[in-house]
Amino acid sequence: MNLSRMIIRLALAGVFALAGAGLASPARAGSVCFLITADTTGLAGTSGFLDLQMNPSTTLASPSVTATVTEVSTDGTLGSTTITTGVTGSFSSTPAVMNNMSYSELQQTFTYGTTLSFEITLSGSEINPSTVQPFSGTMLTFALEDSTQTGLNAGPLNGEAVDLNVNQTVAPNVSTQTYGPASGNYPTVTITPCAAVPEPSSMILMGLGLGAVIAVGRSRRPRS
Repeated sequence: MNLSRMIIRLALAGVFALAGAGLASPARAGSVCFLITADTTGLAGTSGFLDLQMNPSTTLASPSVTATVTEVSTDGTLGSTTITTGVTGSFSSTPAVMNNMSYSELQQTFTYGTTLSFEITLSGSEINPSTVQPFSGTMLTFALEDSTQTGLNAGPLNGEAVDLNVNQTVAPNVSTQTYGPASGNYPTVTITPCAAVPEPSSMILMGLGLGAVIAVGRSRRPRS
């Protein structure tokens, strides 16, 4: 094997190993993200509300838990906020931020379309993907409501669609629960981890490796 080929193989092996390690690394400590998606086809054209509630734990850390809503996407129509207790922002002017230092609620009028999705990131001292802690009592609920502010799913608290329980005895300290429609026309909701994004360091390593390969290739060109 000649020297130039050896350099190329070593460069590629080192770069892809380091980049792969970066891509496989867990979510940074203190933060976990979920994508919530609702199929609201059966409600298209009707009016109601979107409702997020943060119920604080009995024993608060400082800082404790902050929930941030981003990447809101819908073919419905977001209206005015009717309740913004302990919340900044809204579904239509993201990010919307709430925390569990006290009871927080965001309620916003909504004309249903066929789809609704958003990302919600939980961060703070109680969120640690690398450890398992006892359930502290903090719960975040999301409900799709009708025009009478009645939840359209089968959750036990207020007809909510999704519960996020913080510091459950699972890693990364947040357990999720979804509840089915209360009737056939009501929304089906799913919750999944947010898609992983390559870390900047991994992208830099990839660029350096490709640069090394190009440089070696150019050095091998015969001179005119």
